[in-house]
Amino acid sequence: MKKHLFSLWILWPLLAWSLWFAACEKKAGIPDEQDSFQRDTAGIFTDSRDGKKYRWIKIDNHIWMAENLAYTGRDIRHVTDIHQWVNNTEYHGWSYYDNNPRNANTYGVHYQWEAARRACPPGWHLPTREEWQSLIRTLGGPPHAGGKLKETGTAHWNYPNTNATNSSGFTALPAGEYSGYSSGMGKVGYWWTGSGHQDRAHVIILYHNHAECFTMNLCKTLGASVRCVKD
Repeated sequence: MKKHLFSLWILWPLLAWSLWFAACEKKAGIPDEQDSFQRDTAGIFTDSRDGKKYRWIKIDNHIWMAENLAYTGRDIRHVTDIHQWVNNTEYHGWSYYDNNPRNANTYGVHYQWEAARRACPPGWHLPTREEWQSLIRTLGGPPHAGGKLKETGTAHWNYPNTNATNSSGFTALPAGEYSGYSSGMGKVGYWWTGSGHQDRAHVIILYHNHAECFTMNLCKTLGASVRCVKD
């Protein structure tokens, strides 16, 4: 009995410190391991234009595609020539990574900005910068959202795929980018927002070696991925 009492006497300061530290974390706004957002609905829908099926996920009040878009319809232009791509001021081009259609099965296709705006199925739209920012805030802000968006493991993301949990169900994949040539698959993912001005628009960026979610203002000729959100 005395031995147990002695052990409790030794451990009590450590227990008290742990409780105090946990309380300070909560007070400081450091996120708990358990996400506070609601992810209560998911499913599959069919794009009526080409019959392709996509997974979707509801995060709080928005329904997002849980796969990169792979639409290649007539209202957007398939461009494979590097000069035509970089000089396309209509920004309505799309391309496969490495010009290989098989890459679209997993990673979708790359769209210039105007093509991205046209490519979402009826009843869906290219999310605005504000809609992306709302999603990122829901997932704990830029320092934490990247890991919660990224698919786990290294089947598609390069090592170390920092802090990837995919707790959102968004399953972000690193399709890289197309700028007349392909680069970055496995290392980085770029997703268009619908918010742009003149020849530039905002892009959401995730990296294999960062947990953070980044936003940049890039040229509309960039070929980036698309995730649509339901109207």
